[in-house]
Amino acid sequence: MKLKGFLLIALILIFALVPAFGQAAQYLLSVHTDKPVYQAGETVVISGQLTQDGKPAPFYAVSVTVENQGGILFVDQATTDKDGSFQSLCPLPSSAPSGSYRVTVGAAGVQGQVDFYVGTISDSLPPTSQILQPQNNEFLTSAPILISGTATDNQGLRLVEVSLDGGTTWIPASGTLNWAYLWENPANGSYRVQSRATDLAGNVENPTSGVQVAVNIASTPTPTPTPTPTPTPTPTASPTPTPTPTATPTPTSTPSPTPTATLSFFPDLSFHWARGFIENLAQRGLINGYPDGLFRPDNPITRAEFTKILVLALNLELINPPQPQFSDVPQDFWGFTYIETAQAKGIVKGIGQGEFAPQRNITRAEIVTMIGRALNLEPVENLPFSDKDEIPDFASGFVGAVTAKGIVNGFPDGTFRPANLATRAEAATMIWRMLSAP
Repeated sequence: MKLKGFLLIALILIFALVPAFGQAAQYLLSVHTDKPVYQAGETVVISGQLTQDGKPAPFYAVSVTVENQGGILFVDQATTDKDGSFQSLCPLPSSAPSGSYRVTVGAAGVQGQVDFYVGTISDSLPPTSQILQPQNNEFLTSAPILISGTATDNQGLRLVEVSLDGGTTWIPASGTLNWAYLWENPANGSYRVQSRATDLAGNVENPTSGVQVAVNIASTPTPTPTPTPTPTPTPTASPTPTPTPTATPTPTSTPSPTPTATLSFFPDLSFHWARGFIENLAQRGLINGYPDGLFRPDNPITRAEFTKILVLALNLELINPPQPQFSDVPQDFWGFTYIETAQAKGIVKGIGQGEFAPQRNITRAEIVTMIGRALNLEPVENLPFSDKDEIPDFASGFVGAVTAKGIVNGFPDGTFRPANLATRAEAATMIWRMLSAP
């Protein structure tokens, strides 16, 4: 009965997560920068929106990466707001070389890309784009209709647009190198669908082709109610006497109720890999969810948030000094006592210039360093990771020590990725392993 109850709940959850008619949710991610060309030392404002089936998708973790020909320059994580929008600020170093840079943003299993240029751009060649879906002369019978394709340019892409009326009106698509547009409520008829791209120099593609499609979506007729016939009365027969049954003795023991399978502590953890670790910490009062009851395991975690969890996990006595140790952590900040306690115990040392950066998202290297200091681990310098040269000096010995304790692992490709931002799920897992380590 316990297994049957669990399977029933699992099926209910699965069907609840699948949209009507079994179609998977359609996520689209738009991304753009506040301008196409920058100078070294400026800040690039990256923003966009995540939608699900044409509607804003709030409170999703968004990963942001900026790279050029030399490799990755900037990594960040943001969270979509109630309108599905996000923003990230990428400060360009004063030594940023001239050339094209690419922004890649990911959320909910989809990606969006946009380019920008540093320096003075010179480009007279227009970009090109093509439509991959739908096919030319395709007959479309269901909505919404996903229009998607690719685009390319020799310097970089800024925008791709779609026209549904043969070039009279243009609508921005999501993405550039790979782009998509969700046509939500098409009317029946014949359409000429075209795409055009704009590059960083402002050159606009002159679309000379497209695809011709026919839309014929059958409307669902309103059913006509069938009248209920009036029943013909049936003559009442004389009742047959029913013998009085013999009473069954009441058992002396009460049967045990059938066990009921329990749902996840947080509704958004039902099928998450870190559910057990997170719920273990939540039951101990070491970690909390959001006011709406969700945990959002894939969201990033800040330096202040992780410090609080670590201090609580270590059951340290909180201190409340009269003067703050960090200029950006005043006494009225919610995490003041936790950060001050961690500083007094030598677990945190700030980022320099008397600052702690409490609201900055924490990296894997920083988390491992804090755990290593908290456990007074001896540094281990022999690191098995292929990217060990990328691990900061302050974290190198602690990465080896904490890895040797089994508290943190590398990635399947043999890397540690010290600059990656840790998620709430990863942080909870490391804390649980820390508490369980011999």
